[in-house]
Amino acid sequence: MVKNPPLVSIIIPAYNAEDYLAETLDSLISQSFDDLEIIVVDDGSTDGTKDVVEHYSSSVKYVWQENSGGCSSPRNTGFEHSSGALVGFLDADDIAPPDRTQKFVDFFNRHKEVDVVFGDYRNFNSSGYDEESHFQRCAQLYCRLNGNRELVLADGARLMIEEGFVISGAFMVRRNRLEEVGLFDESLKAAEDFHLGVRMSKGANIGILNAVVMLRRLHDSNMTSDIPRMSEYTIQCLKSFLKMFADEITRRSIRLNISKQYEIWSRYFSNKGEVFNTVKTGLSSWISSPSIAAFKTSIKFTIRSTLVKAGVHQPD
Repeated sequence: MVKNPPLVSIIIPAYNAEDYLAETLDSLISQSFDDLEIIVVDDGSTDGTKDVVEHYSSSVKYVWQENSGGCSSPRNTGFEHSSGALVGFLDADDIAPPDRTQKFVDFFNRHKEVDVVFGDYRNFNSSGYDEESHFQRCAQLYCRLNGNRELVLADGARLMIEEGFVISGAFMVRRNRLEEVGLFDESLKAAEDFHLGVRMSKGANIGILNAVVMLRRLHDSNMTSDIPRMSEYTIQCLKSFLKMFADEITRRSIRLNISKQYEIWSRYFSNKGEVFNTVKTGLSSWISSPSIAAFKTSIKFTIRSTLVKAGVHQPD
């Protein structure tokens, strides 16, 4: 007798994840919704990641592959081994609240026209939880929600480009939509979830679930702490959007976001006293979105990097 495929598949990319993976798996196994397939893709770990998963052998599917150097490849591999009509992702150090899956499924059941649902998340570390969730920091999105528990947008791609509210562990998508737009771009070693989120949202009905569906663990190994890497690939991602959108309003938002990323990169170099790189990224910021403010910011960071290098100014 062939078992019916699960309604939901959750894919976990894991690389040297033995410290936190058990807590992540426990949070999924204890979900209030049980028609769930859990897949861990071990991206060439050299620690005890496989041993952790073996304790859950009856509940978790384990897939091993050579190390890819990023999260896109193991997520795509997981999708190839999955069978759920709805697909979600969770990193190997994050936690799913008990009602996460049920809330996503209920949203899709209420809105048959929706292809992908984006939920909120909250950061935590060893000291506790952030007071604000991510949506509360997204001014436009939070205003659009206006306290409501959900929102359906006919095309939320531009809003996503402007506020970047997508993260891989806080969305769920219909399998056919993911097959239609393609999987994670494996050339991106960061910002790959942002890239996929915009592609999934372009021309589609998307849902916004005003509920925390993921608790994101912050620690020293988080990729988001690698500013040069994040900025480089976010800029690469944004530049690819310029080829996807023809309307000038969206393109203006993209160029402004590119400029902001170069500004973040320039601040990073100025704090390290790297004058040449500060000048280069500062000029790139100004070229991406020319304005007096951008030019002044470029000059400010250049002066600060020079002073940091000379030892007369402390980085901030």
